[in-house]
Amino acid sequence: MGRWRRGQLIYFREVELFEALKSLYPDLTPLSATDRADGITHNSYIELKCRRTHYDTLMIEKKKWDYLADIRARTGAKTLYINSTPHGVYQFDLGALIEPEWALKRLPITTDFGNKATNERLAGFLDIRLADLLLV
Repeated sequence: MGRWRRGQLIYFREVELFEALKSLYPDLTPLSATDRADGITHNSYIELKCRRTHYDTLMIEKKKWDYLADIRARTGAKTLYINSTPHGVYQFDLGALIEPEWALKRLPITTDFGNKATNERLAGFLDIRLADLLLV
């Protein structure tokens, strides 16, 4: 599971990360049959992001932050933003964090690497020291 090089994890795909998280969240269920980047448990809404490069601060778009804050306000569920990097899997409980500072960033429109188009979106950064390290 995951992509490995010389015995070291390089990155997960979101479907692989979803399966790996089932060991920690046995009741993890996909939100839909086609979307394995989002899941729910009995008390949490989980958003997944897989990164091929490790950073000490991980980006979250304001649109995603606001969407998860709305879910938290409407349902009372924990909202978890889980990111995998080559150094591990980091879990942020967004309800326990101070909202990051937002700045316009030029970002790819899609994660399809053949499409180089970009646009500007508001994004902030979460320090991994504020996250729980779930898997290494």
